Amino acid sequence: MMQPLTEQPDQLSIWDWILIAGITVSPMNELRIWKIGPGEALIALWCLGHWRDIINLRLSHFFVRFWVPFLAVISLGMIYCRSHYPKESSVEGLITFFYFFFISIGIYSGFQHKSSARIKRLYYTLGLVCAGWYFFLYLYSNTVSQTFLGAHLWYYNSRFSGGANNPHQVAVTLSSIFFSNITQLTDPQIRLEKKLLPFFAGVVCIILALATKSSTLLAAFAVSLTLFAYYLVMKKLSDQRQRWLVSSVLFAILILFVGLFRSWIIRMSYEWLESDANGLGRLSIFKSITYTLEKNWLIGLGPGVHGFNGRIEYHNSYLEILAMGGVTGTAIFTVFTVRLFRRLSVSPDMLFGMIPVYAYGLGGFSMRRTIFWVMCAILTAYAENLVSERAAASESSEERNRAMRVRSEKQFGKIP
Repeated sequence: MMQPLTEQPDQLSIWDWILIAGITVSPMNELRIWKIGPGEALIALWCLGHWRDIINLRLSHFFVRFWVPFLAVISLGMIYCRSHYPKESSVEGLITFFYFFFISIGIYSGFQHKSSARIKRLYYTLGLVCAGWYFFLYLYSNTVSQTFLGAHLWYYNSRFSGGANNPHQVAVTLSSIFFSNITQLTDPQIRLEKKLLPFFAGVVCIILALATKSSTLLAAFAVSLTLFAYYLVMKKLSDQRQRWLVSSVLFAILILFVGLFRSWIIRMSYEWLESDANGLGRLSIFKSITYTLEKNWLIGLGPGVHGFNGRIEYHNSYLEILAMGGVTGTAIFTVFTVRLFRRLSVSPDMLFGMIPVYAYGLGGFSMRRTIFWVMCAILTAYAENLVSERAAASESSEERNRAMRVRSEKQFGKIP
């Protein structure tokens, strides 16, 4: 594997910095030639450096068990779609998902033998670098030029896009990167003075989020921050009965609030949707899923444009998956999600690297963005390595205790 010969367990190597750089610039799709840009190339290069680990990855592994049947289903769906509805199919979309398959198993394979401390450091560093890079582009666009190396930094001169052909690429990335920085603020292993930088990075993410004018991103922030605040409260309570009591009280308050202000909530939600250029229109797009399922409800129509009979995308991750994979593909993805969250629950702080991109999926196709699968791989490797390290530490502790008992018995005799 491509690593420096001398390297600390939690120290980032030059290859880790290459991966960070690739993830950071991956949303800048106006720098791409066809489907390949500098971000995709750097991530693929990093994964190729761990090709031996990829080859040795067992068929029973978590990612492989998801990707093999999922890719098979959407491939069959695309074949059916091309034979019956050729205008709705997309070979490029299928290739994109094969790329996601490669980088997810590649990144996981590259990190499976590294310490959890090093993976966490890379995750935290990624949050800082990504926020810093897009804040630089934001300032650059307001002081020098609205293009960078030929890539437009603003969408129709009104929404910050950071080098992408629309603001959604950057918005999805910010949804996860924001919590990479916020998580550092609650990490007890980080000293107070070292929390200033992630704090400012989190503020930068909010500034950039407002500049994208993405109501979906702001909603993802709101939902994720609410869950994060609830998690922090539960974390402070050590007694299970206290947690049940506080949860019940909060749930009762929520029900009471909704009951008392139902009309206001509905009106504000409607106005919020209406304020988005595509807000109310998306509800009509969502309803057209019934027409897509009538074409092939079992295995779907594969990657492509299926909303309104092939005229527009659904702008909803879960409807897109249902459209391209049918009931079968949706079931496979649901099982994957349950297993993913179960793995990440060993470190709930890190779970919030995924929750916002899932929340964003309600108003955009976040599962078709590089950041989604990159975070899946990084955080899964972290969680699995953390479990292994805890088990090893527990075994070492038991061995030390056993050795101490043996020495005591030899010196003082068997203790009754």
